[in-house]
Amino acid sequence: MLNQPLRGQDQDQEKVNLIKIAYLVNFMRLTSWKDLSKDPKEPPFSLTVIGGQEMIQLLEHAFEDGKVNGRKVQINHLPVDALHDKTSSDKNLKILSNSHLIYMHNTGQDELQAFHREDIEMDYLLVGNMPEFAENGGMIGLQQQQSGISFTVNIKQIRKSSIHVSSKLLRLGVKVRTKNKS
Repeated sequence: MLNQPLRGQDQDQEKVNLIKIAYLVNFMRLTSWKDLSKDPKEPPFSLTVIGGQEMIQLLEHAFEDGKVNGRKVQINHLPVDALHDKTSSDKNLKILSNSHLIYMHNTGQDELQAFHREDIEMDYLLVGNMPEFAENGGMIGLQQQQSGISFTVNIKQIRKSSIHVSSKLLRLGVKVRTKNKS
């Protein structure tokens, strides 16, 4: 997958990222989107990664024949500063608006707040790996622990969207409440 051998921490981080990608693929399989239920081939499944350039190459290898559930997967990348960049916001907004799953990798509270300020219809599953992601308005937060990767779910945020997340997935995650914004 990579041209040069990985050493120590890099190898450990790649393993963690591969586990996160496995979670993302399963989230895709266990979630339904209205526009995807009409035609089994069109539109392609749109997955957007905000931040985490290193995740793109790993994601491209995660889908057999570039597909999930028989549907072509289109992978988009937006750098972290794209949420703060006003000059390309129309282009970025279009990418985000057409996304089915948005994964915020190694972003912070500022980016999550900037994302929520965008006027994007909630037809997406918002996943992130920052601490307390789900508690702060994300839908699913991936958390690295000593025993591996776990996830939290914000059912209130998921219910605001037009997607349907399988009860199997919701039962596996730790349920959290959204923190009150003062």
